[in-house]
Amino acid sequence: MEFREIDKTNYWDCIALTIDKSQERFVADNKQSLVEAAYEDGLYTL
Repeated sequence: MEFREIDKTNYWDCIALTIDKSQERFVADNKQSLVEAAYEDGLYTL
């Protein structure tokens, strides 16, 4: 696994990531996470 900064060149790739149905209750949707990181103080993306 490689962590990279999410920016305007790769955010669609991040949005396209999915998880197994059995894990949906443990993590937020990637689109939701990106919006929250953009507008909530103290949140950020890697």
